[in-house]
Amino acid sequence: MAMSPPRSFALPVLTANTFENPVSFGAGVRPPTRPDPFVVRHRGRYYCFATGEDAVSLSVSDDLVSWEILPDALVHEGRHSFWAPCVAQIDGVFHLYYSSSVAGSDDPHDELLFVARSVDIEGPYTEPVQLSTTFAIDPHVVCDTDGRWYMFYSTNEPTGLEDENAGTSILVDRLLSPTVLEGRPRAVVVPSVDVEVYEKNRFGSGRDWYTIEGGAYFTHGPRAYLTYSGNAFVRPDYFIGYATAERSAALGDLNWAKRSAVGAEGPFVARSERVEGTGHNSIITAPNLVDPWVVYHGRDATVPIDEAAEQRIMRVDPLFFTGDRIVSPAPSLEVQDAPALPTVRSPFDGETLDAGWRVIGGSPVIAGASVISDESDRVLLAHAHRSTAYVAEIAVQATRGHAGARFGVVPWLVSDDDYVEVVYDAATRSAITRRHRSGFVSVLETREVLGAFVGHWTAFRFERSIDRVRVFCADQLVSDVAVDPQPASVGLVSIRTRTEFGAFALTDALALFGADLASLAHIMRVEPEAAIDEHGATSRSQRALVFTGGPIRDGVAVTCGLELLDHRGKVDVYPWFAGEQDHIRVRVEHDTSLVEIVRDGERRVIATGSSPMLDRSSIRARRAGDRLVLHVDSAVHELDLAGFGPGSWRAEIVGGARLVSYEEVSYAPWHADQDAARSGVASVQSTKKKP
Repeated sequence: MAMSPPRSFALPVLTANTFENPVSFGAGVRPPTRPDPFVVRHRGRYYCFATGEDAVSLSVSDDLVSWEILPDALVHEGRHSFWAPCVAQIDGVFHLYYSSSVAGSDDPHDELLFVARSVDIEGPYTEPVQLSTTFAIDPHVVCDTDGRWYMFYSTNEPTGLEDENAGTSILVDRLLSPTVLEGRPRAVVVPSVDVEVYEKNRFGSGRDWYTIEGGAYFTHGPRAYLTYSGNAFVRPDYFIGYATAERSAALGDLNWAKRSAVGAEGPFVARSERVEGTGHNSIITAPNLVDPWVVYHGRDATVPIDEAAEQRIMRVDPLFFTGDRIVSPAPSLEVQDAPALPTVRSPFDGETLDAGWRVIGGSPVIAGASVISDESDRVLLAHAHRSTAYVAEIAVQATRGHAGARFGVVPWLVSDDDYVEVVYDAATRSAITRRHRSGFVSVLETREVLGAFVGHWTAFRFERSIDRVRVFCADQLVSDVAVDPQPASVGLVSIRTRTEFGAFALTDALALFGADLASLAHIMRVEPEAAIDEHGATSRSQRALVFTGGPIRDGVAVTCGLELLDHRGKVDVYPWFAGEQDHIRVRVEHDTSLVEIVRDGERRVIATGSSPMLDRSSIRARRAGDRLVLHVDSAVHELDLAGFGPGSWRAEIVGGARLVSYEEVSYAPWHADQDAARSGVASVQSTKKKP
């Protein structure tokens, strides 16, 4: 059964930093094959591990689109067909998970799971340990926010003996250690529809064989996503679908539902006229730490399939959320904007501190692309950029001294003696959150931390959403506390410990979901009163809710998530509102949408749409100078703001609907002389009226 291509769209080019697929490996260099690409970020760089016949191949990039080939990551003597690797840093050691067959075997069911290790992400990976005794492929190892590790992988056992939909499925099992699975696997995505058929009557028994493989886990707000590939990589119609789950339990216990195998949604990524065999992906964020990108392989559809030759080439494309669905222009061929850079980027590769940084305490030095403290100082550094909402990342490597090790980040700093620090203490293996204020120090929170974070590079990720900060160490949530809502800086801290800080990045960004929407009270007004609960904001009466924010500033994208609860639900989103006679409006009703421009009272309809899937939707508006790019479901519209007067963001939600999320991302770089004028995320400025 042939699959129809998914609804596709092209993106307008908004910056001078562009690329086109397939990704580049140098001027004039034909892209090497990189099947089943798994991309991981480490110390500000991207590493791609890919399938190889004789080894696991490895490439590196600073921006996701310009790549350099590195020596192979792993060669396992006596084995071949190294399929679908993935890498996870567990307790400071990099573990490479992969499947392979005995040398000389041509039976794909001889593929078994292995794991090898290295102290360097680039390898070489050695000391392979066998994880499975029967056919198992496509591992994806993930850390839950509580520090526990899980593996998604594919086997034949859940449905392989069934009369119907027999084939390969995706399972999840907990890792008790990097080399030991708990042995309690649970099927999470299984075959169910004809487009997943790998081969008709595959074994001569009359049963068709289905395949669901290549699981890739990621999250967005309150939901978890698991992308997967269906049917056969040698078929033109190889596609990427996905399942979703509410993040209401431990990762291994989530309840998954397939979303895009068939029906109105279609596949997430599928063949086009010029690209086929699209599949087996990983998901990674852009250098700005916010925008998700899908990394996958595809073949040139104008070249006949040669099963004796490797034809799969690595490609990357952005993905977007609309409600709880994901859409993408993949597989794209057009020139498009490259993955976005952060607001602030500090590689620490000069002779002095990068612009914006200052030393509050101690005497750090710059060496080896790092800021380094020693055991004699309490070092405190702060960046000049002030924000009310952001996502930041810093790579940290500390050395345990005779008295231990303490180091961490400052996610909120309003002055030299008023700040919050989150410090990892090696002695107790805990994260301690303290508030320093006017000489007083109080402990806000202490959390036990699983794993070891001394003696190797570890990523600290810290996020602020106006009145709350959260800190993650190697994906584990180690701090979650309330802060005052005024603009503040961020910083780094080391307490009498030799600590190296490197590859700092920060992007002004805000993400509020469900009950966190209460923080909107700091940046906009709503009339009449809105009730906030874990589902979002709804009217406490039968009157429409009217949200009034500030203007969408140049270089900023604003996304609001909506849910229509019944046929009465209706939402009007105005990404530009200067009055009833001058505005841009997006209307979403239960099964239709509309985009219109009203200028000087004259109404012009730009687009209308109809979709049974609009019960959950998202409206995204990004401003670039006098251009406004609207994402409505999977449609993209580019509008001209020239001639409009000053306008603000506005939303009107009628009974039977609610606001479930609100997000902002800035694509404008930080400049010291502009900081006072643009601190914080775009509309988080002077929009709250005084009583």
